[in-house]
Amino acid sequence: MRGLLLHLTNPKAILVWMSIVSLAMSSAGSGAHAAHTAPVVLGCMCIGVSVFSSYALLFSTASARRIYMAVRRWLDGSLAVMFGIAGLKLLTSKS
Repeated sequence: MRGLLLHLTNPKAILVWMSIVSLAMSSAGSGAHAAHTAPVVLGCMCIGVSVFSSYALLFSTASARRIYMAVRRWLDGSLAVMFGIAGLKLLTSKS
């Protein structure tokens, strides 16, 4: 429940899903109506529920938690480097 509330109140996650829906709607053309929005939103909901349910099942096992704790420092460090590189590319890109 805490994880669900954390994700549902995370403004970054909300903005990412909103951008996905807006991109899908803009690719549908200027004539996109509410009938086109519902399948996109439902698809996003299915993806989100599937992914996060899988995470919950996976990380509820003792062996998965043990493996994660063993590689956590390296994983966090690697992700920090990757996000840093992505941020620098965004800052230095020309639009």
